[in-house]
Amino acid sequence: MRWKGIITLLVLAGIVIICGLIFTDSWLEKKLETAGSNIIGARVEINKFDISLLGLHVKWDSLQVTDPQDTWKNVLTTGKCEFNMAFLPLLRKKVVIENVMTSNITSGTARTTDGKWEKMKKAKKESKPNVFSKTIARLENEISGAPAWNLEQFGKKVNVDSIIAILNIQSVGKIDSLKNDLEKKYSYWDNTFSEIKLDEYLTRIENQIKSIDPAKIGSIEELQSSLTTVNQVRTDIDSLKKVVLTTKTNVTNDLSFASENIKQVDNWIEDDYKNVLGMAKLPDLSAGNIGKFIFGPSVVNRLNKVLTITGQVRGYASRLKSDKPKKEKPPRLKGQTIHFSSKGIYPDFWIKNILLSGQTLKGVRFSGSVTDLVSDQKVIGHPTRFEVLGSRADDASINLLGEFNYLQDIPNEAIKLTMGGIPMNDVKLAESPLAPYKLKKGTGGLESMLTIKGEEIKGNLTFVADNLSFDMQEPEKDNRVVRAIQSVYAGTNMLNLEAKWASNENKTDLSLNSNLDDLLSARFRSILSTEVADAKTKLQNEVDQRVNKHKAEILQLVNDKNKMLAEKVKEYEDKLNQNIELIENKKKEIENKIEQEKEKQKNKLKDQAKEKLKDVF
Repeated sequence: MRWKGIITLLVLAGIVIICGLIFTDSWLEKKLETAGSNIIGARVEINKFDISLLGLHVKWDSLQVTDPQDTWKNVLTTGKCEFNMAFLPLLRKKVVIENVMTSNITSGTARTTDGKWEKMKKAKKESKPNVFSKTIARLENEISGAPAWNLEQFGKKVNVDSIIAILNIQSVGKIDSLKNDLEKKYSYWDNTFSEIKLDEYLTRIENQIKSIDPAKIGSIEELQSSLTTVNQVRTDIDSLKKVVLTTKTNVTNDLSFASENIKQVDNWIEDDYKNVLGMAKLPDLSAGNIGKFIFGPSVVNRLNKVLTITGQVRGYASRLKSDKPKKEKPPRLKGQTIHFSSKGIYPDFWIKNILLSGQTLKGVRFSGSVTDLVSDQKVIGHPTRFEVLGSRADDASINLLGEFNYLQDIPNEAIKLTMGGIPMNDVKLAESPLAPYKLKKGTGGLESMLTIKGEEIKGNLTFVADNLSFDMQEPEKDNRVVRAIQSVYAGTNMLNLEAKWASNENKTDLSLNSNLDDLLSARFRSILSTEVADAKTKLQNEVDQRVNKHKAEILQLVNDKNKMLAEKVKEYEDKLNQNIELIENKKKEIENKIEQEKEKQKNKLKDQAKEKLKDVF
C-alpha cells in the first residue's frame, strides 16, 4: 500500500463528485481513468463505476493503479469501494465525505497487460532541493561510498611488489620544488649581504671611531673638530641602523616562510602513504564499515522510500489553499473587518474517515483507517492520522501508526512501525558477500520511529532475531575469508541491528551497529591483521626510502641557511650596537676633554690677570 495510490484514489473521488451529477457512469468512468492516468503517468483502470444521485452515493467494483516505475506491476489495487457525499457542502463547492469503505487493497501485484501511459505530461518545473531530497541524496552517497568487499581479492595475499612497481610518489616533486624556491630566497640574501658589504662598513666605522684619541688633542679647536666628526659618524650609524632593522625584519619573514612551508613536507608524505594504501586496497576492519556494508543499502533504501512519500505528502499539503479569509491590512486609524468561523465553514476537500482492508503479497491480512484527510487542517483543527494493523496465519504481525500535522507554521510528521513474530525461514539477511547464507529458521521483530519537524529529521530502527539457524552449504570458492565467515555464522543464533539517523539542511548522520559487525571484524582481524600490518609497513618503508633523501636535504638546507642568516643578522645587530656604544662613549670623552680645556684656559687667564695686578701695585 502506497500513499501515491491512495492520493490518486482520493483525487478520483473528488472528480467523481463534480462530474457525477451531470454525466453517465460509463462516460464518467472513461474520463476518470484518463484523468487519473494523466496524474500518475501510468494507466489507471476502474471497473463497474457507478454514481447514484439518490443519496449522492459513489461506488466501484475494483481499481488498478499502475506503478510508473514498473508498468507491469500495480502500485495499488482495491476491491469494492463506496461512499456518500454530504449535500450541503456541495452547494458551497466543498466536498465532505463522512466514510469511505474500501476492501481488498493490495500493492505490487503483477499486471496481465502493460500499464504504460502514452499521453505526454506537461513538463514540471524543477523543484528546489529540500531537507527530504538532500537527505535522500546524502544517504545514498554515504552507502555508495562505503569500501567494497571483494571476497575473492580479500582472500588473497596483498601483492606488495606489484604495487611498488607502479608507485607514483608525489611528495618527492613537491619537496624538490619547495627546495628550489627556498634556495632562491637564500641566494637572494647571500647576494644582498655581499653587495651591501655591511661587515666592511661597520668595521670601517669602528676603526674611524677608535682613531679619534682625545688624549692626544691639545687644543679646543681640534677637539671641536673631532666632536663634529663624531656627530657625523653617529648620523651615519643611525642611517645604517635603519638598514639593519629593515634587513632583520625581511630576513625574519623569509625564515618564518621557510619554517612554515617545511611543515607541509610531512603532510605530503602522509598523502603518499594514503595513496599507496589505497592502491593496495587493504581492508578496513572496523565494525562500523562492516555494518554499513552489510545492512546499509537495505536500511537506506527503505528509509528513502518513506522519506520520498512523506515529502510528497508535505508538498501536496503546502500547495493546497487555505479556506480561511485573508487578514486585512487597513490604513492607520481605520477599521478592520474581523471574520469569525462558524459551523458552516468547510475545507475544499475533507474525508472524515477511510476504512481500509486488504492483504499483502506475503499473506498479511490488514485493516485500518485514515482520519481527517483534508485540504486544510487548520479549518477543522485536527491533523491527519492513520493506523494499520495486520497479522498472518504464522503469527507475524504489523502495526503502523502515523500522523501528519500541519496545524502550525512548522510542519510535523511522525511514523511508527512495529513488526513481530516474523518467520525468518529461507531468508537472506542482506544482499552482501559478507552475509552469503540463507536462514533455515528463526523469528524476528522490528521497531522503527521516524519524526520530521520542519527541516529536521530524526529516527531509529531496532531489529532483533533469535533462534537462528543458517543454511551452511559448501561455498563455490574456498579461501580463508570464506572460512572465517562460515565460522562466524555457524556460531551465531541471534542478530541485533540498530540504526539511527539525523538530518537537517546542512548535514546527515547515519549509524549502523549489529552484533555481526563485531563478530566478523574480530574474526577478520585474527586472520588478516598481521598480514595487513606487514603490508602497510612494507609500503610505508618504500615511500620513506624514496622520500627520505629529499626530505633530509631540504631539512638540512633550511636548518643551515636559517641558522646562518639568523647569526649573520645578529652579528650585524651586535656590531651596530657596539659601534653605537663606542661612539657615545667617544662623544662623552671629547665633550669632557673640551670642558677640561676650557677650565684650564679660564684658570690660565685668572693667573695672568693676577700677575698683571702684581706688576701694577
